[in-house]
Amino acid sequence: MLIIIRSHADAVAIIGMSGCSENAMQQLQLSSPHEMTAPKTQQKQAKHLEFIMSKLDRRNFLKISACSLVGITMGGVSLRAVAEEQLKLDDPLAVAMKYVHKSTVEGATCGNCAHIKGDAAAEWRPCNIFPAKLVNNNGWCAAWMKMPG
Repeated sequence: MLIIIRSHADAVAIIGMSGCSENAMQQLQLSSPHEMTAPKTQQKQAKHLEFIMSKLDRRNFLKISACSLVGITMGGVSLRAVAEEQLKLDDPLAVAMKYVHKSTVEGATCGNCAHIKGDAAAEWRPCNIFPAKLVNNNGWCAAWMKMPG
């Protein structure tokens, strides 16, 4: 809804009819009798948005979109590359969880744990306990929990 204010009296009348408090009336600034303006931070934000929109034509929009798409795609590839790192025995989380590459507990290996993910035939697989790391299918840690089923 757009209200055009032509005089100071109109502004006072509109503020009075809207039931604005004294504090709300003080937040609005009358820069001249013919103009009512928002607080200065809102003015700055509006000018910044106007500047951005003036520089954003169709060609620039397509460039930004293409670069964003490439960035998102490459980000996903690099995250997968990080996830392929095998868990080292001296990793602080591995030490805290007492992880070993070869289980000494009979019938309990990472291969039959509920936290393991990925292809069952693979020797090294991702695990929910060790984010961005791969654990040995024959390994074990203190968080081992039998896979349901």
